[in-house]
Amino acid sequence: MSKKVTAKDVMTKKVATVTPETPISTLLDRLRATKFSGFPVVDERGKVHGLISQNDVLRALAAGSSGDFQSVKRKAATKLLEGGGATADAVLGLTVRDLMTPKIIGCAPSDGLAKVAKMMVAKRVHRVVVLDKGKIAGLISATDVVKHIAKS
Repeated sequence: MSKKVTAKDVMTKKVATVTPETPISTLLDRLRATKFSGFPVVDERGKVHGLISQNDVLRALAAGSSGDFQSVKRKAATKLLEGGGATADAVLGLTVRDLMTPKIIGCAPSDGLAKVAKMMVAKRVHRVVVLDKGKIAGLISATDVVKHIAKS
């Protein structure tokens, strides 16, 4: 009989985080340097306040743009790369608190991987925070789930 794969088995244990006060310009530097697409937002006590992703920043840059999300993201990325003007300057002057998604999609370390994957699909999220007694124990990304399946 095979062992049930849990969140703890698949999660990234050393989780990079940002604070609510992190400037968006610093966030963008960290996204580029780490090649991550987002981070949990925690305070100095380790309390999780939300998640911030590159898509949150792109949505802010594209505010007022029309079209499907992929075309809006392209317009926003182009705006940022070209110097962006007033919109980019305004967004770069914000903090993570201004753009983060305050809702946490979380699971327990003992939750089964199938349950976590179903939650990701149902909630349309790319990452789930693994919480143990209210603190971050790890993070599971969609990539982590795919990597686990590929190894099986």
